[in-house]
Amino acid sequence: MHILSEVISAALVVLLDQCVYKQKFDLSQLNRIKINI
Repeated sequence: MHILSEVISAALVVLLDQCVYKQKFDLSQLNRIKINI
């Protein structure tokens, strides 16, 4: 049971990191578009 909770928490951290990375990537693309205009 303890191992399962550790795996779930690790998976949540990975998902959170991916969401944050995607948001940063989207923001950088928006900045590029603003510069191009």
